[in-house]
Amino acid sequence: MLIEDESEYAELLIDMLNTSSDAQFIPKHVTNLTAAFQQIAANPYDIVLLDLHLPDSDGEDSFTRISQKAPQVPIIIITSRDDRDFAESAVRMGVQDYLLKGKVNRGHLTRAIFYAIERKRAFEQAQHLAAFEERQRLARDLHDSVSQTLFSATMIAETMLHLYGSQSEPLRQGLDDLYRLTKGARSELQTLLLELRPIALTESSLDRLLTTLTNTLQSRTKATVTSSLTRDCTLPPPVQIVFYRVAQEAFNNITKYAQATNITLVLQRGNGTGNDDSVMLRITDNGQGFTDQQTRGMGLQIMRERANSINAELTIEGQKDQGTTIVLKWHPE
Repeated sequence: MLIEDESEYAELLIDMLNTSSDAQFIPKHVTNLTAAFQQIAANPYDIVLLDLHLPDSDGEDSFTRISQKAPQVPIIIITSRDDRDFAESAVRMGVQDYLLKGKVNRGHLTRAIFYAIERKRAFEQAQHLAAFEERQRLARDLHDSVSQTLFSATMIAETMLHLYGSQSEPLRQGLDDLYRLTKGARSELQTLLLELRPIALTESSLDRLLTTLTNTLQSRTKATVTSSLTRDCTLPPPVQIVFYRVAQEAFNNITKYAQATNITLVLQRGNGTGNDDSVMLRITDNGQGFTDQQTRGMGLQIMRERANSINAELTIEGQKDQGTTIVLKWHPE
């Protein structure tokens, strides 16, 4: 997209792009930021060529506003302002290139566009890598310090409960609460570590991932949670992630809305005959259930979209004050 209010110069740049032999460009010309914002909202763009002095914006404000609307799109400034300090300042703000009017030819313009797109892509990749490495570091630090501390605290609480829990009811209740809280905190941390390292969702078996979610749910709700999980159940990565996310969303709904006292989780692979390799996840609670209107909210639509992404069957059954049952079933192709 070209944002330029001088019609003659805009026509010159468009002609350069239309006659370029290096690539096929489809330029869209607007004369002000308001029109540019409308275009950005309606269409994806690969690059923005920006004149800083516009009818509804001027100077650095032009770049700041357009970059806020389209942070993922590389921006090249084309201006008559021959100011090295300003050019360096613009690059520090995130401008990919700074071209002077009157000194731009077809080859210069097309090369600037190609380089700007590539630099923007490389910068974003570097940002993603840095964020990934930081999450990895944080996950390692939490695992090596906080996770081990919580594990020790849980073991101590469990030992004290066995040794002294029979001496008095208040002491037993206090130790039981301490054990439940430390165990729950450890489960919460394990869940957080999975979010920091999403690849961990495919490195572990699904039953182990669901056990972590179950422990977290139990600590949050104080409900009785019963689980029956096929051991060592590992699925293709996209499928396993969907099963985990559906269970996570279901548990979040139970925690926020259900007020359930009994929750049952079943993970079953096959039907026991050896002829069926389907995988079924069933989550049942005795909570408040939901109305027809609520089935369109509470994350249930997200569950449906996730199930559709792997061609799985998702059924959600529930009535007001009669609990809810969610079943996710996947058949390998």
